[in-house]
Amino acid sequence: MDNPAMDTSSDREITPRVNAGLLGAHMNKLVSFVGKVDQHSPGVVVFQSSDGTHVNVKYHNPQALNVGGIYEMIGRVSPDCSIDAEKMVPYSENFDLAIYNKFVGLANGQYANLFYAQ
Repeated sequence: MDNPAMDTSSDREITPRVNAGLLGAHMNKLVSFVGKVDQHSPGVVVFQSSDGTHVNVKYHNPQALNVGGIYEMIGRVSPDCSIDAEKMVPYSENFDLAIYNKFVGLANGQYANLFYAQ
């Protein structure tokens, strides 16, 4: 393929953008989740989701994350609706979670066909 950014091969798993309310619909699947760190303990970070709900995220180095910081993670949804994070990316502290939550709703609802293969 000439442009790797345009790779649409079927061997890559789609990572839908989700909030806490959508985790149950993506059990055992890879997702993209954005949230604000509420607290952390060894191995687990509690995030406030863009929809205001708390989500437990298992991460190999939770102490590296700043309480109050906003992060995007790619991870797999566990049966208890926690996330096993594989990748973590910091976002700007002025990132607006309320607007992002509206985007998540549109991307998984009315405009899902623009974001995910049907």
